[in-house]
Amino acid sequence: MAQVSMSDLRNHMGDVLSRVQQGESLIVTSKGKPVAQLTPLPRATRTEDVIAEFKNLPSMSYEALRCDLDAIINPDLFDVERLWHHVARTRPDVEYQEELSAWDSEDFDQQDDK
Repeated sequence: MAQVSMSDLRNHMGDVLSRVQQGESLIVTSKGKPVAQLTPLPRATRTEDVIAEFKNLPSMSYEALRCDLDAIINPDLFDVERLWHHVARTRPDVEYQEELSAWDSEDFDQQDDK
């Protein structure tokens, strides 16, 4: 880690802080001995940045996801079909419209009552 003396810090505070803002950590020394460490603060994550990152993710195959879930979920724990139906209903881009049409909404509501 780079070092900066107290006198350099005092005389060149702007330059030193610019280095820290760019992500560099520095050790402050007094008479050659380390006395402090300057490190950048964590960046605040903006909502727009998070959304932009999600837009760059590869597209997801819901069919592959369902196969993966079916392979790992123990059907004895809960009704996998009801879970998938709920996921598919909440995601209009799911390509299982033929499966969804087989589920009558009244049947689903009646299953919820059980």
